[in-house]
Parts: sequence; C-alpha cells; structure tokens
Amino acid sequence: MATVMFDWEQGGGLGHLMQTLPLAEGLARKGHRVFVAPRDLVAASALYDHKGVLFLPASHKEAMTGPVPCRRTLNFAHVLMNIGWDTDRSLEVLAGAWRNQFISIRPDAGVFDHGPTALLASRGLPMKRILIGSGFCCPPDTFPLPALVEGADVERLRAEERLVLDRANRLLAAWRQPPLERLGQLYSQVDENLLTTFEELEQYPGRIGGEYWGPVIGPASGIAPQWPAGEGPRVFGYLKRFKALPDLLKLLAEKACPTIAYIEGLDEKTRRQFHSPTLRIESQRLDLTRAARECDLAVLHAGQGSTAQVLLAGKPVLQVPLVLEQQLTARAVAKLGAGETASPTRPESIREKLEAMLASDRYAAAARAFARRHAGFDPAAQVGRMVSRVEELLARRNGRAGLPMPTRGMRLPPGVFRA
Repeated sequence: MATVMFDWEQGGGLGHLMQTLPLAEGLARKGHRVFVAPRDLVAASALYDHKGVLFLPASHKEAMTGPVPCRRTLNFAHVLMNIGWDTDRSLEVLAGAWRNQFISIRPDAGVFDHGPTALLASRGLPMKRILIGSGFCCPPDTFPLPALVEGADVERLRAEERLVLDRANRLLAAWRQPPLERLGQLYSQVDENLLTTFEELEQYPGRIGGEYWGPVIGPASGIAPQWPAGEGPRVFGYLKRFKALPDLLKLLAEKACPTIAYIEGLDEKTRRQFHSPTLRIESQRLDLTRAARECDLAVLHAGQGSTAQVLLAGKPVLQVPLVLEQQLTARAVAKLGAGETASPTRPESIREKLEAMLASDRYAAAARAFARRHAGFDPAAQVGRMVSRVEELLARRNGRAGLPMPTRGMRLPPGVFRA
C-alpha cells in the first residue's frame, strides 16, 4: 500500500474536484492511502464523502479584494505573482506550509491539480510528482513562459519572469535544493503530466511533446433534464452569476426556445422571477452528460470539462468566459468553428452571438466533426489507464513506502515550523 496526496491549490469551481475524484477513488479502492488537500474543503467533502479518502487543508492565498500585483495577466509568471509569489515572505510561508504537510504525511506520490506552490514545495523530497489538469494548469517549459494575450512584450515577460524565478530560487536555496534555470522546469521535471483535455482545446497551442488524456468524465450525476415546451432548438445553460446574466435570461425567454439551466448560486427569488413556460431554471445540478446529449446548443463559461463534454456530444457552445483560463478555452472553441464568445458584461454581445448561433448550422456542423474525431474516447477506460499509470510510477519509486523525509539539516524560512 502506498500513500498518495492530491493537491488542489488554485482555480475556482468544481471542475478541479470532478477531474481528480475518479482517480482518487480508484486508488483508494486499490487499497492505497489517499489524502486530498482541496482549496474548498466543504465542496470537496460533499463530493468525496464515503470515497475512502482523508482530508487536509490546502495552503493558498485568499482572493484579493484590492489591487493585485499584475492587473493584466500576460503569462503564467504573472499568474504566480497574483497567487502569492510576489514577495519572498508570502512565498516562503505558503510553500513552507505545503512542505511541512509533505514532511508530515510522507506521500509516495503527489498529484498536483493547479498547484504551483505545492509543486515548488515538493522539490527534493522522495516522492513521485504527477500533474493533472488542462493545458493552462500545466504550462510548457519555455522561457519566457508563453504569452497568454496577443501582442505581449517578450522582453518585459523575460524581465518580470526572472524576478519570480529569483524569488523561487532563494527559497530553494534556504531548503538546500538546487536552483531552477526556468520556471517552466516546475512542470517539465515531473514523473507524469496527465493533460486532461484534447489537443484542439489546448490553451497553449503548439505545445511540443504533450500527451492528451482527454477530459475526466465521472459517472452520471445530477438530476435528469425535464425540458419545457416550446418550438425551436433546445438550449442548455450551465452557468454562474455574472453581470449580464439577467439580460441573457430575458433573451432566452424572449426567444421561446425550450431552455433548461442550472445557475450556481442563484437565489430562489431570482429563479422564480425568470422562470417562464419555455425557460426552466433548476435549483439542483443537472446531469451534464444527458443534458449535452439532448440539447441543440449549450451556454457555458468555457470550463474545460463541460466544454469538452458538450463538444463530444456534437453540440455547439456559446461561451461566456469569466476568467482568463476560460477565455483561452473559448478562443480554442471559436477557432474550431464550434462556438462563439460573448462578453459577460455586455448584453449586446450576448444577443449578437446567440442570434448568430441560432441562425446558422455551421457551428453544429463543426461540433459534430469534433465528436466524430473523438468517437473512440472512452471515459471509463481513461480513468482506468490513469490509475494504472499512477500505480506503475508507485512501483518504480526508490526505497520503501513511507520513506522518511529529509528534515535534518534542512533550514526552513523564519516563521515556518518543522512538522
């Protein structure tokens, strides 16, 4: 029996939990000791209940209410600066907390889901390191790291990335670990990279050497969609609250297409306000697999998992991205011709893009082409392959399970205590 620790440090929504759940559960069923350190303990406990895992708190920087160090995120180095890598002190405290957990738990392997600080903290420790996530969460090893916006000043990216790199290396030196030459080595010097996406949806187009495992799609969950009456194409919405949401709901009611939606965080009063004979807003999460199969068009926030699942059903997507990662996924879908991207703050953008998609079959044709290319994708077999790959790596680990961590002689930063 081995010990495996799952780490989710950054990113919002349940997509991160959903993609690690089948893998964690599969390893637990195999008799391994599984720890999960999620960003959101309450949400994780609801999903992982009775799955045979143990919970730990994740070390992460809370969302800022004031100005962030990098107001415009140009590449992944800026992402790091905005999550606590902007000062030596914040990085040493956050990474030190992760390192203390590793020293205490002594995992034989760590599975990192958007966990850059945890990944840094694991360097030099006797554990296998496995990445899981979409392309955005596992950037390629380039210097500078790839630009996330068009027209970014490469020299500026180089200079600012060196500042972040130097900060990470000062911390590694305090731990008596060799320095990084590039930030990208955090993601290239690992034992496996489980890219849970398809190449067409990659947020870093042109990645060299990536193996695409496809999205993790667990067993069906959620309630079955009960479609309202109405003429025209069926529209499925899987959304959160955002500025132009009332305008979108009014537009959907106006179009009178049979529409069903689940909107996370929507209060009962608002749900009743927009309910109509052709628009049904559910208070419970819907079965995404079935909704994707039965709808004609989906309205999403460009999450990797939900987007891939809808496209696998051969259905087009109107994307309303809320964060940078989603913007990159939406851009990839638009490039495929299988969807349009609308602004979450501009009602006229949503109207224009939705009407364009309802008026043309070319988006659906592109989505069907995507589905045909991936007709052989088997989600259950994919999870089985992932479990087997982790067990293969565990079998190759040096030494015995539970190998002691090197605590003696390791100098920790001030204020970070030994486990």
